[in-house]
Amino acid sequence: MDNKRHFEFVIAGQGLAGSILAWYLIRSNRKVLVVEDSSLPSATSVASGLMHPVTGRRIVKSWRADEFIPNAVKLYREIEKELNTRFFYDTPILEIYHDHGNRNDWMNRSVASGIGEFIGKDFHADELPQSLKAPLGALELKMTGWLNATTFKSEMKKWLIKQNAFHESTIDYHSLEKRNDVFTHDAITFYKLIDCRGYYSAQSKSWSYLPFNPAKGEEIVFTSDADLWKEFIYHNTFKIIPIENNEYRFGATYAWNDTSYEITSEAREKLINGLASLLDASFEVSGQRAGIRPSTKDRRPLMGEHPIEKNHFLFNGLGSKGVSAAPTLAKEMHDLLLNEKKINPEYSLERFTFPGY
Repeated sequence: MDNKRHFEFVIAGQGLAGSILAWYLIRSNRKVLVVEDSSLPSATSVASGLMHPVTGRRIVKSWRADEFIPNAVKLYREIEKELNTRFFYDTPILEIYHDHGNRNDWMNRSVASGIGEFIGKDFHADELPQSLKAPLGALELKMTGWLNATTFKSEMKKWLIKQNAFHESTIDYHSLEKRNDVFTHDAITFYKLIDCRGYYSAQSKSWSYLPFNPAKGEEIVFTSDADLWKEFIYHNTFKIIPIENNEYRFGATYAWNDTSYEITSEAREKLINGLASLLDASFEVSGQRAGIRPSTKDRRPLMGEHPIEKNHFLFNGLGSKGVSAAPTLAKEMHDLLLNEKKINPEYSLERFTFPGY
């Protein structure tokens, strides 16, 4: 057997989950190959990458935020140092109050729901940039930030190539061969296959029994001379993320019945109207893009080994919290693969009944 074409692990998909899992495995001196067709649309390539410790309208602490966020910041800084680049920005968020009731909810729940450690300054309207439509003010949130997912994926691909751990291809599950516990693909042999293909995994027969619930999201990029503070992210129904100079990202929408990667005029109009409701300044839209979030119906990841297909694993379903959750969960996946450590029942594949084929 040609050792140059033989691997212990093949990871299908070089998104957030696949890239971080590959990082852990390679750092553990395992022979890993990440397989991806870079010409295909990718959720990671268009993800806004927001790290937010508070969840939705209920204003409660996000799932395992106390653990996920510190672990994520530590890992992203470690990778940045190793790759001599930057893609993570620990930027505070300004939560713009919707109305008086929303402001009261934030004030009350910041104590009652255990999110006090994330709460910063309460800004009155006259303290904020004049270009921001926030008549009731805004609340600063700490331990937040955003990952430039496009840069992260690009730099990780370069690193994987240097490790001889990247293969430009698509794994054809219909022609994938397995004999004596050894997989074969494109003249590459390997022992374990980990599916990290995001929404594409949901289209596989192997995982068709799982409750994927993909959500399409679209965002726009715009330029403006608004006097917004560049050291903050602005969040209401949508979010404004400063990129560089006078360029910003704004989004994102949610669509549950459209799983195409095509941008739509409906989303563009909704986003432009949303931006106009937040920004008291002229702006020019310079781009629009779409992605499919790999969400699940119970809003928990999908992790573990297939119930009957030996050595075939899934690491998926991270959804909109992937930036904060991926580093911790990838380490758990690493421990399953190397040490057979059980995945937490809350997000193990074992929580679902396999109906058979």
